[in-house]
Amino acid sequence: MLDIKNGIRSLSDFKQNSSEILKYIHRTHSPAVLTINGKAEAVLLDPESYQMLINKIAQLESGKKIKTALVEMENSDGISATESFKKLRKKITKK
Repeated sequence: MLDIKNGIRSLSDFKQNSSEILKYIHRTHSPAVLTINGKAEAVLLDPESYQMLINKIAQLESGKKIKTALVEMENSDGISATESFKKLRKKITKK
């Protein structure tokens, strides 16, 4: 979660205090928003928080694919696993 008091920093502040700001990010796992002329330009995350974010996105994308497949199955829009494997075998044997 973004700490409004400590998480929004100007780029010039970051240049002068980068070591302390990075230590804060690693310790708290809170992002830091870097601004230029008061406008957000970049977000800094510690590696663990970034990896967790990437993992959550991957889970959401997998869930969407599963949901789409279930809807297709319910509507009889998809193809059976048997048919799918037949098509896959044909593609593999052609190469």
